Amino acid sequence: MNFEPTADVRDILKTLREHKLAWIAEEIESTIGNGKLTTKRYSEPGKKKVKTGTMTIAFDEKEQEQVLAATLRNYLIGIEKIWTKSQDMLSGVFAESSAKPSLVSPGASAKLELFASSYGQQDEKLDRLLATLLPKVHESQLDEESAEDCI
Repeated sequence: MNFEPTADVRDILKTLREHKLAWIAEEIESTIGNGKLTTKRYSEPGKKKVKTGTMTIAFDEKEQEQVLAATLRNYLIGIEKIWTKSQDMLSGVFAESSAKPSLVSPGASAKLELFASSYGQQDEKLDRLLATLLPKVHESQLDEESAEDCI
């Protein structure tokens, strides 16, 4: 089955693709397209026995927005928190030497800057915006403690 995202979600997916975040858009679209499992009780005609079965149904509009917001939060905020925590933990390992954790693309000599220094301010703003729009998503998603658990 392939369920379609709402017009609002499609607009946001388009914007993500335009800003080189197609991989996030694809994940959101795939999750929404796959729908969600639900259980249903039924009885066959002429029989009294009630059975329970599962079926796939579409996410409603609010659930699609929650999928969208949760995915954005996990990628745009959660990953930065995990990276920051990882650097802090690795700095302790490298404390006795001049080595520092960094990433370098294969064949490149310059290290990658995953998150610019202004990213922290921007992700805090996005986090507050997502919390305002969808408080349930904000409360149930990645926080400082779960970021530590991922490492």
